[in-house]
Amino acid sequence: MKGWVLITREAQELPELQPWVPEELELVAFPVLRQVPWEEPAAWERLARHLAELAVIACTSRHAPRPFLAQAQRRGLDAALTQLPVAAVGEATAAACREVGLSVALVGSQGGAALAETISQRFTVPSAVVFPCGREHREELVSRLHAAGFEVFPLPVYAMEPANPSQLPPLPPGSPRAVVLTSPRAASHYWQLTQGQFSAVPHLAWGATTAQELQKLGLAFEVLPQPNPKGLKEALCRIL
Repeated sequence: MKGWVLITREAQELPELQPWVPEELELVAFPVLRQVPWEEPAAWERLARHLAELAVIACTSRHAPRPFLAQAQRRGLDAALTQLPVAAVGEATAAACREVGLSVALVGSQGGAALAETISQRFTVPSAVVFPCGREHREELVSRLHAAGFEVFPLPVYAMEPANPSQLPPLPPGSPRAVVLTSPRAASHYWQLTQGQFSAVPHLAWGATTAQELQKLGLAFEVLPQPNPKGLKEALCRIL
């Protein structure tokens, strides 16, 4: 059997990442957070007042498109929103957008900050961006777009809650060659679930905020040089 690397992502997200991993390693999903419904009427009301200003939908998670469109339909806003082009992070997110009828114009692979840079190059200000996202979401896309002069409408359409141990898939025997933690909340819940079982294994933080959480937990870790598949490859090649 190949060596394995635990990552706090869902199995559906691994095909996009596996090609970046050294051939002798296999990614194993350990989705310590699960998607649950979430809706913020006030955010929708604010968005509805600014529909005419919207130029693009920015989507950084494959979890967002379906609840985004469903909530838009309930408010009669789907016709206007589905006319907008979508800028997506990663092929999995782009595919999720297409599955619900959204038109993907840009696919980035370097994370939210890089997507914001691409949007700022392709679209002119003043214009606005709608950002369907999770209840707890990273701020780099929003802050970069604001800095470039765009109005941004974050729109939380789902939430990620801790999974019960019974909901998690079984892990392969032995210990992983590395553990990849993809968000601060995932890091915290991973630690609660494993109780230090893999503390001797190299841990990788997907980004700076995840690194801060690992520091609080007292874990030795390295930070990916970039919070994207290329950064994952570089980090794994360096530590293994």
